[in-house]
Amino acid sequence: MLHDILGDSSRTVFAVAMLCAGQSSSLTGVLSSQYIMEGFFELQIPPWIIRVVTRALAIIPAFLVLYVSGPEVAADLIEQAQVVVNFVVPFTVIPLTKFLSSEIKMGPYRLSKKLAAVCWFASAVAIILNMLSLYDFFADLESLPQAVSAVFGFATVAIYLYLTWYLIQRPVE
Repeated sequence: MLHDILGDSSRTVFAVAMLCAGQSSSLTGVLSSQYIMEGFFELQIPPWIIRVVTRALAIIPAFLVLYVSGPEVAADLIEQAQVVVNFVVPFTVIPLTKFLSSEIKMGPYRLSKKLAAVCWFASAVAIILNMLSLYDFFADLESLPQAVSAVFGFATVAIYLYLTWYLIQRPVE
């Protein structure tokens, strides 16, 4: 569709738009993760270190894979990145929901019981779908024997469940 409107420059415009969207999303994720880590896990790391490390961890491997393998592997890279993103969902959604539902932290501005229930339900649905996605990803790895892939899938889901349980049962202080 862009090619019909912009001609040959559509690739460049789309690439710049995707880069800007990625940077915006990355920055938002970094900042929200920083606040969650500082408050929920009581970690004190200078903000510039968090930003440099997370940006480097996000950009350098993607750049190297695309540089070495070429653009034809971009779709597979994006799919694999989504698996990693799926794994991180409970680490942001659960603390945020607990924080917003806490009378200690939010006082009179905390979520109502109905809205908190909706948030917990949506979180549970997302977490269950992510577990299925993680298991399917590892079970479908063609480079490993099926039994090994299934073990990786089961182990990943088990770790995911344990860490999710830890976050749910941890009190808000």
